[in-house]
Amino acid sequence: MPPTVLTGLTYYVHSGAIPDRLVFSSATSGTAYPGTSVVSSGRRNDESNPTGNIFTYTYSVDHSNSAHLTLNFGYYGLGGDKNEYELQFTDGPSGLFSRRIYRLGSLFATDSGAFSPYAVLPSTNSGGTNGTVTLENPPTNPKGYTYNVNVDGIVERLVFQSDTAGIDYDDSAPTDYTYTYASTGTRKFSLVVQFKADRWDEYALSFSSGGQGSYVRRRFRNNALIKTSSGTFTVSNNGK
Repeated sequence: MPPTVLTGLTYYVHSGAIPDRLVFSSATSGTAYPGTSVVSSGRRNDESNPTGNIFTYTYSVDHSNSAHLTLNFGYYGLGGDKNEYELQFTDGPSGLFSRRIYRLGSLFATDSGAFSPYAVLPSTNSGGTNGTVTLENPPTNPKGYTYNVNVDGIVERLVFQSDTAGIDYDDSAPTDYTYTYASTGTRKFSLVVQFKADRWDEYALSFSSGGQGSYVRRRFRNNALIKTSSGTFTVSNNGK
């Protein structure tokens, strides 16, 4: 059954390998922590953004097992973003969601997944399509997949929504991008994620199996290389 109010509650939004954490501090406001995780000590790893992203919200229970939630980041309509959730409670306080993401007053994307007050979903949860995908071969086209890039223990999610565009979820507000993706050898691919004309990331991806591997990333800002890093990545479904 849905809670009647969210004040004082914490919910995890499972739409990739690492869930986002929503902390509802009052009846109208809260803080979102993108891509957080729980470390072995039991403390939450929020180093990706210690202060989080402040939001205001409205919440209403529609029926005995469903509710509607709207989050506003910044001043919606004047540069802010808005997320609209349709929540379906299927397992006590946990369930499934569909989400509409708005940018500058217009619908930008939709997705779906699972939500829960728990950072780790029960194994019986029917969220279905989230989590690492078992693939025989690496994707030749990333459309419909999320690449979860581990950057110094923080997971950045690249959600590929079409043949040319997607959304990046890191420790700040979601950022849209265009991209190119090409094979460079056996189980190796080149990925260029273009945020602006003078701002992009270049990835050299090496798949150890169909759903995971390692990467080297070269980060460019103002048309200049500013950093080279490496790590691991996994592939999951977009949850659609």
